[in-house]
Amino acid sequence: MKKLYFLAAIVLLGISTCYSQAEISTTTNYQQNFDAMGSDGIATLPMGWRIEKMTGATAQRVVGTYSTALEVTMYKGGANMSPTAKNGTYNFGAGDSITATDRALGGSATGAVTSTQGVNFYLHLKNTGAIDISDFTVSYDVEKYRTGSNAAGFCMQMYTSADGATWTSAGTDFYTFFTADAATAGAAAVPIQTEPVSKTLPVSVAAGGEIYLAWNYSVASGTSSPSAQQLALDNVVITGNITTGIAKIDSKDITFSDGILNVYNHDIQSISVTSISGLKLITSNNSDSVDLNSLKPGIYLISILDTKNNRKIIKILK
Repeated sequence: MKKLYFLAAIVLLGISTCYSQAEISTTTNYQQNFDAMGSDGIATLPMGWRIEKMTGATAQRVVGTYSTALEVTMYKGGANMSPTAKNGTYNFGAGDSITATDRALGGSATGAVTSTQGVNFYLHLKNTGAIDISDFTVSYDVEKYRTGSNAAGFCMQMYTSADGATWTSAGTDFYTFFTADAATAGAAAVPIQTEPVSKTLPVSVAAGGEIYLAWNYSVASGTSSPSAQQLALDNVVITGNITTGIAKIDSKDITFSDGILNVYNHDIQSISVTSISGLKLITSNNSDSVDLNSLKPGIYLISILDTKNNRKIIKILK
């Protein structure tokens, strides 16, 4: 019996070390406001999220690796942050650090290069739908919880990755910069400043595929991070988009007009019509046309299979 319990423990341990990703599809948005973290300083991040502080003389504006990042924060913070508050990763509250229910994921840099020079917030997403995502609409807030007099100012830049290790900047649309403040100090009302971001991210993810996002908080330039502003990420909303449908097709191979799709190829094995959620609605065998007039207005996928098992998939808007 003891051996059986030991084996079960090994299995559970193996499960706990597997990566867990958040889910998204063309029909289900991803949303995260971090409020479920509660007010603990060592707070567990939502599923799919990880956090990492970067240290070293050249660690400014550097994105690390998802696999080595942590699933918990180091400290809690909120109103009236001290100019000498501990550096590292934070669970910030919009008010009192203990009682505030509106939480955000943040960080605090410092001047010592052996300590925190930047913080990365990571998200691992999987397209669990049946349809490819052509691009994303990504919205979030960058919040300031302490002012900082470092002349370079501080910034938040978003990155993308296919594997969580090699990163590509998402560009200026996803770059948020805060100019230097007159002093390094907390405030009674926090966040002190909020900068919303909402832009299209031109990255595609196939059905069943995965994507990693990272937000890097760091000094905006140079290699000196004292008198740091404390920044946080909040209210993340991500929408998976699909390519705009085609209301009318007129080519030498296929026509679609008045609800009727015709294929000018007499070697057709089947034509099937599927909803964007993956539900098969119509199948026409051994015919070169299909009538879609019985379907409600919307976007549909048409799969055309010929007798040589060559398949073409098109998208239409009815």
